[in-house]
Amino acid sequence: MFEAVEAAKPGFLTLPGGTKNLDVSWTMSTLLLTGLGFYMWPHFVPNSFSARNPDVLRHNAVYLPLYQICFLFPMLVGFTAILVLDSPLKTPDMAFMTMVREAFPGWALGLVGGAGALACMIPAADLLLSTSMLCTRGIYCKTVGKDAPPEKVAFLARATVLVLTGIALGLAIFLPNMLVNLLLTGYSGVTQFFPMIVLGLFWKKATKLGAYIGLAVGEILVFALILGKMDPFLIGGMNFNAGFVALVANLICYVGVSLVTYTPVKAETGNAYTEPGVVNGR
Repeated sequence: MFEAVEAAKPGFLTLPGGTKNLDVSWTMSTLLLTGLGFYMWPHFVPNSFSARNPDVLRHNAVYLPLYQICFLFPMLVGFTAILVLDSPLKTPDMAFMTMVREAFPGWALGLVGGAGALACMIPAADLLLSTSMLCTRGIYCKTVGKDAPPEKVAFLARATVLVLTGIALGLAIFLPNMLVNLLLTGYSGVTQFFPMIVLGLFWKKATKLGAYIGLAVGEILVFALILGKMDPFLIGGMNFNAGFVALVANLICYVGVSLVTYTPVKAETGNAYTEPGVVNGR
């Protein structure tokens, strides 16, 4: 198959492939960005808190990334579609369904479509429930709804699920080509929490002000570059993922501000100095 694709479209299998500037440097920076941001998504938090014991988290950290191997199969489907289909598709996401429709009877297409829908429901349910709880308990109940009764909070959570489902369905129908870009944009934004969490846990000189400033710089830069159509971002003749560029700026600001604002706290007993901990505003 790969030999046939190379013969049909010379250079297509070599980065940047069918794109203009998504070359090796952009690909590697994107892989690093998504790897760091994998556990930064909010829906991993309740899953971690509900784990039976620490061994569950360790097993997930080891085996869950192996799921990424399954991404090879959609890639093979796309390469096959280049050879099998006579004309380019308006919606590339429909490559697999189009090939099934042309090669198998209608009932087979129904089975494949049903299986795909079921496969999407499981992660979608997790994302929707986590996002609705984040909006209600994490935002609403911490601001204007501090005294809201549980019944109202539950109603708002259910309503949020319906609203989010409607938005996702509308994007899938009317802007299907936006889904991949939306995922990469989400990774670019959510990975900006990586320095705050990791350095906050393991670097003793990290400060709260440094974390906030680094996060703000990273998030602002992410959306400024993406909305300004500067993704990929060209530096020294090499293209980089805009989220990766923002992450580097985030880290530099975080470390710099923390070093400037860090002050050791004197212990209550003796003359020794202790590490700041919570009392230093970390």
